[in-house]
Amino acid sequence: MTDTARAGSEPGSTAGPALPPLDGYPGPSVGGLTPAAAVVLVVVVTFVAGLLSAATGHGFGFGFNVIYLAVVLYVSLRIYTSDRFTAVVAPPLAYAFTLLIAGRFDTTDDGHTIKLLVENMFLNLSLNAPWLVGTTLAAIVIAIVRGRRAIVHGRAR
Repeated sequence: MTDTARAGSEPGSTAGPALPPLDGYPGPSVGGLTPAAAVVLVVVVTFVAGLLSAATGHGFGFGFNVIYLAVVLYVSLRIYTSDRFTAVVAPPLAYAFTLLIAGRFDTTDDGHTIKLLVENMFLNLSLNAPWLVGTTLAAIVIAIVRGRRAIVHGRAR
């Protein structure tokens, strides 16, 4: 079988075989999340969960943190291996962004807005630090394991 027949191209074309790229990015036909899609997913889901949590008067409690954990684990497992750094860096930034913006709805006091935002963010980061650190560590472990598996799998070919 010729290279053009394997690639599924027309006879006479100069297209070579469809080989996977060396960087681990399989392309859009294989499935997975691009870095942009991963960031949008993490930011939107975290922000909506934060708004709902703060608006209901429950603060950034258990429900919000479980949703945050779920979306971070999903993104960490589904992002392309070559872009796994994004799955480690973007979620804590989305978490901080959510606490900063949605935290305004978490308070009933209307005075000194900047002071309240800073106090509320510090309080929520302090109280939810185990969730934030634990989720970030889980994303780091997943990124390391997926990277290592990609390296081993790449050598086996």
